Amino acid sequence: MVQNEYGNHKTMLFSPLRTGNPLILGMSLRLHSQLRGVDEFLYYNDEEDQQCRDLIAETEVQAAGEGRPFHLLRCPVVDPSSYRSEFHVWDWNKTERLSRIRNAAIQRFLESDCSFLFSVDADVWMRNDLLECLAGGSIGIDGTSLHGIAPYQKDVVCEVFWSRWPDGRGGLTPYLPNVWEQHPYAFASSDHILQLVTPGRYHVGGLGACSLIPRRVLEEGYVNYSPLGNLPPMGEDRYFCTRAIVTNVTLWASVSCTPYHVYWPEQIEEAERWVSDGMNPAYFADNWLDEEWCSQIRGMGQRTDPGIGR
Repeated sequence: MVQNEYGNHKTMLFSPLRTGNPLILGMSLRLHSQLRGVDEFLYYNDEEDQQCRDLIAETEVQAAGEGRPFHLLRCPVVDPSSYRSEFHVWDWNKTERLSRIRNAAIQRFLESDCSFLFSVDADVWMRNDLLECLAGGSIGIDGTSLHGIAPYQKDVVCEVFWSRWPDGRGGLTPYLPNVWEQHPYAFASSDHILQLVTPGRYHVGGLGACSLIPRRVLEEGYVNYSPLGNLPPMGEDRYFCTRAIVTNVTLWASVSCTPYHVYWPEQIEEAERWVSDGMNPAYFADNWLDEEWCSQIRGMGQRTDPGIGR
């Protein structure tokens, strides 16, 4: 259970498993099992790699032996996934596919007695105290004290991590966060990206891939991942966040317990060292987000959209 000033609250972890790499998936599943505060584990097996599928089956058997509630989501989705493609090109079929999977997870969560849904991507490696960081109190960017998250509040909080994406011109972007201010993936200024290096909580307009969602946000039925017809095809997180904001849900970015997003196979060796060295959340600010990175971000100037197809 997650514990904060509001008491003890049961939490369900949901992750759609699609890495295509048994090293990434194996470590993710191991770290999930060590995560403090999770009471139920819910997965959607979207892997095509046989080694990955075998890992999921082995983890299910191990969880049963340890008495950990482990469920595989049954969802009528037959179209092949393109999530791990090198460059995301969203169309209605891909958007609706992921929306159906995530909405099925919401329904399963609402049928449980859990108070929080923790939705995390399968290639995010995280410390065992991450949920405590998300649910507990924090310090806002203005220095004020923020209370922890309660099941009856309309707040969603997402831990920030950093990724490099194809830039559409044959290269990679600078490291960018999994939160944004304007859809599909834009910021009011480069300063609003740079501030995310500093620990605290920040209001954002979009988030995803490592989010703690209280029951109240979901139980009214409007906040989900279903596409909105007046918005173009884009990642399903955009529809969730749009629906949330118009129902007065506050979206927070948390910078306190930074995980490692192991998106590229070339990152595995570094990520494994990060794990074996204690998973220091300051590693990224110390090693990735240096002065050269700051200059690259500032070089965006008034260009609020980094120009990627995330």
